[in-house]
Amino acid sequence: MNEKRIFDFARETNTILIVNGSENAVDKNFFYLSGTESGVFEGSALIATPDTIKIITGQLEEEAARLSGNEVIIYRTRDEFENLLKENLKGVDSVGLNYSSVTLTIYTGLLRMIPEKSFVDVSASIAESRRFKSPEEVRRITEAGKIACEAIENVYTTLREGMSENELASNLVSEMMKGGASGPSFSTIVAFGENASMPHYTPGKRKLHKGDFILTDFGA
Repeated sequence: MNEKRIFDFARETNTILIVNGSENAVDKNFFYLSGTESGVFEGSALIATPDTIKIITGQLEEEAARLSGNEVIIYRTRDEFENLLKENLKGVDSVGLNYSSVTLTIYTGLLRMIPEKSFVDVSASIAESRRFKSPEEVRRITEAGKIACEAIENVYTTLREGMSENELASNLVSEMMKGGASGPSFSTIVAFGENASMPHYTPGKRKLHKGDFILTDFGA
């Protein structure tokens, strides 16, 4: 499990807490530590120690959480969530937080909920531990690269004048998922002609013309 590797580096504490906000404030380390492969887990929390992972989540994510094999605790109201968080951190003095991802709203909420706890930043330790890949992670990265390569080869055959950037981006995502990907690893970039000068361009309605440069950036 990834929590064991993280605590080889996170010597600041023996308890790490990840609290998610809305969808735009969900820490990706929640999925890394828990091993969950589906679900959004808004408003959920994860408590990691060297030996256990506990997931505190709502009913919408219960099934996805239980598939991870971790201990799952379900809440129905925000008051219940706060009480469960306090209860499961009893006896813990120092709590590690991923300062690189935690929002001000979440942090101030934790100060209110568990003011007696001492918070320490474990973001550098988490990042360092993630540099070292397990054999399973290496296998998945290799497979993702293979899927992406096959997708672009297949999509090349669909290029035609008049197709839009959005259409090509959609084709790339579709081919990756046909090849076994769960989805794109980041927002797919496709830019035609003059738009190709922007590395982080968002695909639009611009049509492909003969002689255009085509910029793509994608991953599975």
